[in-house]
Parts: sequence; structure tokens; C-alpha cells
Amino acid sequence: MIPKIIHYAWFGNPMPNDVKERIEEWEKNLPGWEFIFWNENNFDFTNFSFTKKKVENHEWGYAADELRFDVLNKFGGFYLDTDMIIKRDLAPFLNRKLVMGFMYDNSILTSLIGSEPNNEIIQKILDLYADSNYDNLKMNLTNNPIVTYFLLKNFDNFRLNGKTQNIAPKCMVYSRDYFCYPSKNKNANYAEHLFTNSWNHGRAYSGIKGEVKKVIRNVAPITYGNIANKRGVRYTNELVLKYKNMGCFK
Repeated sequence: MIPKIIHYAWFGNPMPNDVKERIEEWEKNLPGWEFIFWNENNFDFTNFSFTKKKVENHEWGYAADELRFDVLNKFGGFYLDTDMIIKRDLAPFLNRKLVMGFMYDNSILTSLIGSEPNNEIIQKILDLYADSNYDNLKMNLTNNPIVTYFLLKNFDNFRLNGKTQNIAPKCMVYSRDYFCYPSKNKNANYAEHLFTNSWNHGRAYSGIKGEVKKVIRNVAPITYGNIANKRGVRYTNELVLKYKNMGCFK
């Protein structure tokens, strides 16, 4: 069972008002849940060499990469990035051992993960970060391809097809319309990822191109999600090929 706990984190500078407002919306849509806010004052970054390096370099976007798996491993619950919108109560997923979703049809979303405490899969992902063989892989990537690679390596039945699937007993990976992009599927649409790109100073929505993306997303969110998925699939394939050539994906 997954406990009714929401973990989230913010580091490096004061939390913006729009983020605070989003968290207040979480609390309205998740009544009876416990919320734990992680920051520099209550999380020891020195426990993880990867995180320690990133924090020392003020690369705050990577500071929660290992944190999310660490707090889920210790306490259980759901970890949320602060650019997630919660649309419906996540209680229907509490009877699972692990809950993940697709970001693109070939890439795992890591901005929303649910887990029971002491979950073997979560522990193995932490171990992956601790393995020095993956330094080149980790230092230049977000954790989405890392977790995707981990699942491919460890679960023969896991498929990069964007479809909901059971990879182990009570361990589910859901289609991208559950937690990332909206759709007309009445059984999905529990959450949405805004991709505010705060880890990269919001560059994804900067300039004229960024403004056009905002308009399309607001006017035609489902179409926008489908377009973003196609671009994301292509980008992820390029990353996988790049790191295969480097010897990281064996």
C-alpha cells in the first residue's frame, strides 16, 4: 500500500507565488493527505555524490533527482515536481506498490512517482545513481532516460509503447494521459505536467517560439500533447543512440 503522503521540494531561491498557488491547489484536490516539503534545511545533500556535486554547482534542477527516490524509499507516498497540476484525488492508486507513467511513448515521467516504503525497485534506482559506471550518463541528462533505461534493463515485459502496463505485481506504468498530457480518456487525467522548465530557467517557454507553444497548449491541449509526444519520442531516441555509442547502455 502507498501511504497518503505528498513529497515536494524547492531549493536555491524563494519559492515563486505561482508555485505556492499550485501547491495550495494540490491540498484542495487531495483532502486528508500529508504534505512534506523538502529543502536545504531538512535534507542532507551530502548523502549522495551526484546530488552533492549538483548542489555545489548550484544546478538546482538536478538537486531533487535522488531526493525523490530517497524519500519515497524511506516514507512512501507520491513525489511531485512543483510544475505538476493535480486534477483528481490520487487515492485510487494507493493499493499499488509502485505507480509511474509515461512522459512520451518511449520515456518515463519522473515528476510524479508513487511508491510504498522500502520498495525494491526504488532502491535499485538509487543504487543505479550510486554506481560510478553511470557518471557520464547522469551528469548531462535529466533522470527520465535513466529511469527508462533501468526499467528496460530489469523488466523483460516492459515495452516502450506508451501503453498502461503491469511490470511487476502491483507495479504499474500508466499511459501519458494519466499524469502528463490531457486526453478524452475518462479513466485518465489525474494530473498534468506543465513542463515549466524551471531547472533550465524556463527556456522551453522563452522567446516568440515559447509564446506560440503557450498559446497552442491553452487552445488545443490534446493536440499540443500529441505534437510534444512526437518531438519527445524523436529526442529520446537520439539520446538513447548517443549513450549507447558511449557504452552507457549495455
